Amino acid sequence: MTPVELAVVFASRLRRAGVAVPVENVQVFVSALSLLGVKDPELVGEAGIAALVKRPQDIDRYWAVFGELFGSAIPCEEFGEKTSVIGLDGASDDDAGDDGEEFGADRVVRYSHTEQLRQADLAKLSLEERAEALHILETFRWGAPQRRSRRLRPGPGGQIDLRRTLRRSVATLGDPIALRRRNQGIRPRRMVFLLDISGSMASYAPAMLRLAWSAHRGLAEVEVLTIGTQLTWVTPALAHLDPDRALAEAGRRIQDWSGGTRLGESIWEFTSRYGSRGMARGSVVVIFSDGWDRGDPGTMAAAMKRLSLLAYRVVWVNPLAGSDTYTPVARGMAAALPSLDALLAGESVASLEEVARLVCRIGGRREGSTRTGACLAAVG
Repeated sequence: MTPVELAVVFASRLRRAGVAVPVENVQVFVSALSLLGVKDPELVGEAGIAALVKRPQDIDRYWAVFGELFGSAIPCEEFGEKTSVIGLDGASDDDAGDDGEEFGADRVVRYSHTEQLRQADLAKLSLEERAEALHILETFRWGAPQRRSRRLRPGPGGQIDLRRTLRRSVATLGDPIALRRRNQGIRPRRMVFLLDISGSMASYAPAMLRLAWSAHRGLAEVEVLTIGTQLTWVTPALAHLDPDRALAEAGRRIQDWSGGTRLGESIWEFTSRYGSRGMARGSVVVIFSDGWDRGDPGTMAAAMKRLSLLAYRVVWVNPLAGSDTYTPVARGMAAALPSLDALLAGESVASLEEVARLVCRIGGRREGSTRTGACLAAVG
């Protein structure tokens, strides 16, 4: 389907759902699709919400229509090497009444193999499929979490900059006609990844490292450490531009790969050796782990409480949380839960990308913390 056809069909469905979509907005959406293409559902969805939705109350309807029309796929004419048919040539009378004029009589809708990989559980993929899925993570575009700088910089609003105001008043014979002001600038907030590389996380650890590598490549301040039976700092290894070389170097540094699990002791060591000295202070700390811990739950609880006092936000990503029936009953997970700002799923490429998007949006003052230990939560 061409960008024009896609935009017309989508806008028609949105209008039927009660979303006001002016014609000029559809033209903007077509222009965006012409630049972005129609292969990536994420890009199409984000472009559509920017171009077609103007009222906050329409956002939920927009995503509902997007899911009904496309599911996890974007119909397009530019198919990848592997595609699957999800529609048949020649629609039924009902379908033709809705979309027949817009799609055409013999339109075949397909979804790409890439989208299947994004949604699949990484532990259930073959080695070849997992390699393809890991390549998707390498292309994620990061935006740094933001924080207010303590240093004041020239800018609109804020307090009067007396020195600059007086200096400028020389040109007006000492009259401070134009007041100069300064305010707190915006700086990127440090992000710290703690990656569980124990045996129970063996199917997910490579994906976590790829995601950490892409963050290290795209952001200014990123630290990466692995936790298992010991704590290993692997940030220097991820400096390679080639992800395969970076992960190979990280693997040489990690001595406890696929070993046992002493999460509480490792996190306590992190807060003692690195966290209290500045690495965790004011940072966004993201822990990737299934929560299985052979150590004392009291150690885990104390370590997480200490970490929560040092960090700006503590986000725990658990691959098991992708299941609808998941409950955090593992003793390590249960001990850590009260100290978390969010517990998120991370079993697939799509869920890991969603984690990255949520983490990137963290910023501002520490208001509205979700540190209740209740359930799956998103940080904002």
